[in-house]
This record gives sequence, C-alpha cells and structure tokens, in this order.
Amino acid sequence: MRVHFVGIKGVGMSALAQFFHCEGALVAGSDTADEFPTDKNLLALGIIPLLFNEDNVKNDLDLVIYSRAYKQNHPEIQKAASLNISLMDYGEALACLFNRKKGIVVSGTHGKTTTTAMLGKIFEDAGLEPSVLVGGEVLDWQNNMRYGKGDFFIAEGDEYQEKFLNLKPEAVLITNIEYDHPDFFPDFKNYKNAFRKLVQKLDSNGICAVREEDKDIFGDFKGKRIVFNSAMQKDIFNKLKLKVIGRHNRLNGLAAFMLARQFGISENSIFESLTEFQGIGRRLEHYNNPEDGILLIDDYAHHPAEIKAGINALREAYPERKIAVAFQPHTFSRTEALIDGFGRAFDGAHFIAIADVYSSARENAGKITSKDLIKKLKERRLDVVYAPTLSDVRDFFERVALTREAAGNEKYIFITMGAGDIWEAANRLKDRLCQNQHA
Repeated sequence: MRVHFVGIKGVGMSALAQFFHCEGALVAGSDTADEFPTDKNLLALGIIPLLFNEDNVKNDLDLVIYSRAYKQNHPEIQKAASLNISLMDYGEALACLFNRKKGIVVSGTHGKTTTTAMLGKIFEDAGLEPSVLVGGEVLDWQNNMRYGKGDFFIAEGDEYQEKFLNLKPEAVLITNIEYDHPDFFPDFKNYKNAFRKLVQKLDSNGICAVREEDKDIFGDFKGKRIVFNSAMQKDIFNKLKLKVIGRHNRLNGLAAFMLARQFGISENSIFESLTEFQGIGRRLEHYNNPEDGILLIDDYAHHPAEIKAGINALREAYPERKIAVAFQPHTFSRTEALIDGFGRAFDGAHFIAIADVYSSARENAGKITSKDLIKKLKERRLDVVYAPTLSDVRDFFERVALTREAAGNEKYIFITMGAGDIWEAANRLKDRLCQNQHA
C-alpha cells in the first residue's frame, strides 16, 4: 500500500505516518521547508519530506492523507481528487487505526499531551504493549508515538474541529475544560459541547474520567463515571513524586492514575511509572543543567492558563531565580478572544518579550497584533518589550544576560513560550549559552 501525507511534519501527521510505516505501508509525504521537531523521527525511518508540489501525487498511490490545516484547494489534495485516489483527513486516518483496538482517548484544554504520555508509559510498564499517539515528543521514547502489538490504543484526542469525534473509544479521560480555539468554536458553550459529544460516543460499558469541576458533561452517560481532583484524592495526589515540575503536572498524574486503576494496574506500578516519567518535549523542557547560572527552558504554552501554570511552576521550583520569558502568540483569533487573560498571565515574570503573532496555514491574518497584548501588559506595569522576530527574541535574551551580569550574576531562567516556531530561538541560543556558562 502506497500512502502520501500532505503536511507530514505536523505532530499528529508525523505520528500517523510512522504508524502506517509500521503497518507495512510505503510512506511518503510533503510539507514546507521549515524545520520541525518531528523531522528526525521521519528521517529515522527513511522518510524524507518533499516540498509541496502537485507532482508528488501520482497514479500509483492508494491513499492520500491530509492535515486539515490545508483546504480542499491545496494543489496536492486537488490532484488526488482528480486522479480518484482515496482521500482521508487526519482524524479519519487515525480512526482507521484506533477503532480496531480497545481505544482510550485523552483530551482536554490543557495537559492532554502530558497525560496521554503518562498513561501510555503506565500501560507500557505494566506489560500491556499499547500503541500510543501523543501530540508531542515523549522524552522516554524520543518520539511522539509508540507502536505496540497489544490490545490497547491510547490517543491524544484533538478537540479542534472536533477531530476526536471520528474515534470510537472504550474509555475517555478529560483533563479539564476551558475555552479555546475561537476560530472554530464561537463560544464556550459550543466548545464544551464538543466534549459532551465525545462522552456520548461511549456505550454503557464505557469508562469516563473527568475533573470534578467538569462533571456536568457526563449528561446521561450510563457507564462507569470517575471524578477526580486534588482534594477528593488528596492521599494519592500527595504521594505523587514526579520529575516534571508544577502542580499542573501532578494533576495530570492524578488523572492518569485514576484511569489506569480501572484497567487493573496496581497502585505501586502506577506510582513507579509516574516517578520515572521523563516528560514531554516543549513542556517546560530544560535545555541545560538546573545548576547553571542561566537555565534555558522551552514550553509549548499558548493559552493564558498554560502560561500562568508554567510561570507558577518555575517560581515554585526555582524561587531564587528571576524569569525572562519570550512569548509568541499563536493564532490571531485566540489572541483576540483571550487578550485579557493573556494580559494577566505573565505576572510572575521579571522581563517579558512578545513576538509577532505566529502566522501559519491555519490562520495567517487578523485584526489584532502583538502590540495590543504589549499594551495590556504595560497597563499592569510589567517590564515588556516588542521582539517581532526570532532574531529579536535572541537579542532580548542577550540584553537580559547583560543586565544579569551587571547585577552580579544572579540566577536566571530564560524561557520561550508558544505553539509556533519560537522553539527555534531557544534551540539556537542553547549552544551559545552552554559554551559561555562552561567556558
């Protein structure tokens, strides 16, 4: 079987490509020339992404799978349609793999990537050989997927465009629900209703675990209901000892614990797995030694609640350090809809730089700009500057480094935040920073 992926470098798409490869398909794909964190995983399998071109789509293909970031007028999608080649979007293709097994969907506004990985590691360590698809690189696996021959498929469920409704799970775990994706969901009611629809896909033998604050989404669900929060399961929550920092990660661990117990995995086994869990790439990912004078960190946070949780986690873990954060807003619609929340999210930071709103195939224009966010931050008397490009972001950190030196080399944290390409700024800064600190 020959399969071509349109937008193969995306996190979910690259994982799907690897799954199809493991199933024996001949996989190819195309994308932009930009560097992606997923490039190395594709190259390890000999999959070299092509640049977008309709000539990539030929008569000998059996299937074309495309990211929904690209519209039906994309040249490769149009070419496949004209050749009568079967077409599937990401959600449909994932369902083809997922629905053949005992499926577990992990979703929610925040923490679903980390929780999916935690649950996958728990099942792996219990000897259940799960297949797992995660929306980020699991550091334990150095990959965003795990191909297993067992009965279970654990998948991160993407609520955007209601992609997760293609899946037919036997269990659902929802970490939390807070309004997001205003470019698709006009209001919180519609957003929350997507999760209700997911729960409704479970039959009376299904299992659903939700945070206590969100239990109204059960509706008339007749299956096994699991409700959790740090107060209800205080003893378990307090026993969680994690390498990943922050209260929010302990909540993710609690959620994974509560669901894993429903599948007969022992408490001791779960605690041991969570204690050894290394974390997720771009989730408060440490780039150097925490003992260094400047600790470089990268984080995927792109929602006000995630930014606030990340900064709080750093202040708790490293109370003696000053924090310099560079944030790249992701999508114009989210920035506009949540502008007040963004304005309050950075209160724990000492120095702030705001890059231009990340422009992508999903959304490349809008009425709002990063300067509108900077205005909000200045109203709170925060030390904020405009750093439109990745080069400007690196210059910002270098200026802060000079400030640090002038103040007697206090300990600092430099952190990049955002769901776009700001990780590249941290990646390029890493080598130079490490050389300077260990010279």
